Amino acid sequence: MMKTKRMMVVLFISLAIFSACSKYKTAEPNLPKPTATNVEIGTNNNKRGIIGADFHLNADILAGHKIALVKVLITQKAGETYTAPWKFELAWESYKDAKNTNVHRHFDIPKDAPKGKYDFSLIVTDQNGTQLVIKEDFNIMAQSDLPFNPAFSLRTVPEENKVYKKGEVLTARFTVNDVQGEGTLCAVLIKESAKHYPETVAHIDFSKAIVIGRFVSNESPSWGMFNTITIGADRDSNSPEPSAITGLKKWESGKYNFVLIYENKLHNLSLHKSIPIVIDYQ
Repeated sequence: MMKTKRMMVVLFISLAIFSACSKYKTAEPNLPKPTATNVEIGTNNNKRGIIGADFHLNADILAGHKIALVKVLITQKAGETYTAPWKFELAWESYKDAKNTNVHRHFDIPKDAPKGKYDFSLIVTDQNGTQLVIKEDFNIMAQSDLPFNPAFSLRTVPEENKVYKKGEVLTARFTVNDVQGEGTLCAVLIKESAKHYPETVAHIDFSKAIVIGRFVSNESPSWGMFNTITIGADRDSNSPEPSAITGLKKWESGKYNFVLIYENKLHNLSLHKSIPIVIDYQ
């Protein structure tokens, strides 16, 4: 009997201590997680990769505390049939310690990737231990599966890092080949200091871009542009109305990017090329 009473006393004391500790236990903190905006998985967010071709990824990341790692993972879906097992992973530590950053990456879809439907995951790990996972359906295709495969032929365009002085003429003469249906062709000059790198016509911020030429055509299989602009001109060649070269795009000395873009919205296909030049505006 005494033994039973002692056991009950010990049990009562243990419960009392546990209750007191629980009352004053610190609650787990609700840590902020990373967030992402302006996510583009593929050009125009088409969620499509072409075997052996360049792939575009973009996202504006805001960390909960600071970024530890940014990673991409492409994995095969359960229940789908593939010609071979395959997965793809890339990680970038260059964003480590950033609080707010733009992740803009280009990489090739490997030539050994089997065609099919995949899961594409963009994973952002925060230094506070939280994680953002954006998971999307993703298609890997062969170039032969595309309705057409556009390519530029450059005739008269600036050489890389060529220096242009005030009053000199810059020429944009090039064609886009192997196209079908209505498309837009655009050539622009953008200051490197603007940190603006459009890859489709829809993404051009014309308040920062000096337009050398902008045309729409449904010619096939090829068509092009032969336009010029004088360094120091008052107005550009924007369409339907030329724009004054003032404000954020006013002429000044420094590095510029000469950017060519073709875009076909019907087939969600685009092509771009950027050539760095220098303007000496004295």
